[in-house]
Amino acid sequence: QWVVLDGDTPALNKLTVVGVLEIPDTADDADADRDANATADGARRPARALPEYRSVVIDATYISIQGGKLIAGWSDEPFRGQLHIKLRGDHRTPDWPLPEGPNQGSKVLGVFGTLELYGLAPSVYHTKLADTAAAGTDTLPLDQAVDWKMGDEVVISTTGFNAWETETRRNHTLVAGNHSVPGTARTYTLSADVGLLTRNIKIEGQDYPELFQESFGARVLVGTYSWAGIDYKGVAQIRNVEFHHSGQEGWSDYTDPRYSVAFLNLGQVAANESYLQGCAFHHGFSPAIGVFGTDGLIWGNRVTVRRNLVTLTRWPGSYQDREEGFNYNWNAGIEVNEGTKVVLQHNIVAGFERVGYRIDGEPCPGSQSSEERWHQNEAHGGLYGVYMNKDGLPGCSLIRGFTVWKSYDYGIYFQTPSNVIVAEVTLADNGLGLMPLVYWPPSLSHAYADKTIQVRSYKCFGLNYRLLAIESMDADTETRRLSPVAILGNGFVDLINGPQDHGWCAGYTCQLRLSLFHSIVATGHAFDVYFTSVTPQKLRLMMLNAPPTESVLVSIFYSKPQRLDVYVDNSLVGPTNAEWNAENTDYIMKEPTHP
Repeated sequence: QWVVLDGDTPALNKLTVVGVLEIPDTADDADADRDANATADGARRPARALPEYRSVVIDATYISIQGGKLIAGWSDEPFRGQLHIKLRGDHRTPDWPLPEGPNQGSKVLGVFGTLELYGLAPSVYHTKLADTAAAGTDTLPLDQAVDWKMGDEVVISTTGFNAWETETRRNHTLVAGNHSVPGTARTYTLSADVGLLTRNIKIEGQDYPELFQESFGARVLVGTYSWAGIDYKGVAQIRNVEFHHSGQEGWSDYTDPRYSVAFLNLGQVAANESYLQGCAFHHGFSPAIGVFGTDGLIWGNRVTVRRNLVTLTRWPGSYQDREEGFNYNWNAGIEVNEGTKVVLQHNIVAGFERVGYRIDGEPCPGSQSSEERWHQNEAHGGLYGVYMNKDGLPGCSLIRGFTVWKSYDYGIYFQTPSNVIVAEVTLADNGLGLMPLVYWPPSLSHAYADKTIQVRSYKCFGLNYRLLAIESMDADTETRRLSPVAILGNGFVDLINGPQDHGWCAGYTCQLRLSLFHSIVATGHAFDVYFTSVTPQKLRLMMLNAPPTESVLVSIFYSKPQRLDVYVDNSLVGPTNAEWNAENTDYIMKEPTHP
């Protein structure tokens, strides 16, 4: 059955779609209206300059598409009126679970059939400020011409380290400008991002007094379930739709992800079968989009995240004045580290309390075609711009195509067991541009492996630097504190504190600190090493990734005169004044030739 909805609905409890529910944008009698402009004597009244398009409100607690279709607009002819889907409910509203399927919850648009929402596309979704906008001005100089209408809501991103400078209205000075890289033809732009939030199709969680306290907004769930021998599978094509007050905070488990939009257990999705394009999510209570148990969303057999502007990403550990000091979940504006075959292109994350992007990276060269490369992704206004923590691809991860600026701690931070290549990135005005950490095998095993960090297209002038690892091999390597360790060279001293405590309590007696220290040294120079306590009996020095032609002279202070044995690649190297025994297995020291 095909039903046309040409007016507002009353406040419904459940709206179940099993046939086709179409919302047209013009009246069926539009032609009759035009003919009625003719007068009795055959003359015509002046025609309207523009047609009048329909405005429709759907008001419900639950909307569930079960094998049917809900349609507004067509892929080649978008909806031109105003469609407002208003979903009601709060924490006390009963859930609506499905047999052999997910729990829809409430305040929900459940898609287990087909949802086709095609809103009008603006000429520009988001752009940059073209020049500095002074505080109090009512004019924004934009980098591109736009067709945004008077009264449309826009967001203006932060240009500093503080994510909370992001606003839907402007009341402070914003910076803008182009910069060049000395000695190259490269330029980069540090400017506020301005994005359009308003769309003519809107899905909204209805306001109520405890809305922000409960953080319980609308949700769209695209999933599957089975009933009476019939399998229902959701398909959603959502284009140019605004989501306001959406998502339900606290439900993040993959079995019930109450994100603004969640694709759940759809399996393999055909190319262009389901997608989101040109949508705006704002003033929500959870991540905007979650994809779980679903392959091939958006483009073929890949997940493509393209041309998104993400602003003011909040950290749950401080949300609503929480103080979760032991919350180590550093949420990102765009998190794709759990996905496979992911492509990131032309995205901006502006204003994030913790992380801009959490990624695994791309496969290293030789395993991915140029059509799928990551490029033109930007992050600014937070702590860590690009973040990998126990993430990464097997063997090697490639981080490229990022511009990161105004990240308070690190532009790019990774702590991964993989080899890493960093290429084609621009890092400007960050606390530290790059923080590379590669680990494994376990430190207490005292084993080592050949692993590399390649930072391409960068050049350090004057000196050739290498990483010198200083490692205690004694049995008390975790319990006897050696740090700070002083590395003295060329009149400068580097004090290294070493790894943090990883013991099981806050008391001194159970503190464990691995005695492994890393120092940056210049080859061809001499360095003195001093420990805070007694020098280890067994000490290993390694200059990582250095060819045999490079060396440093290291002098180590020992408080007690005693014989020291030196091994290179597990082979004993005797001193020049050694006198070996007949078996050539041990030696004694000859008397010095000079007093």
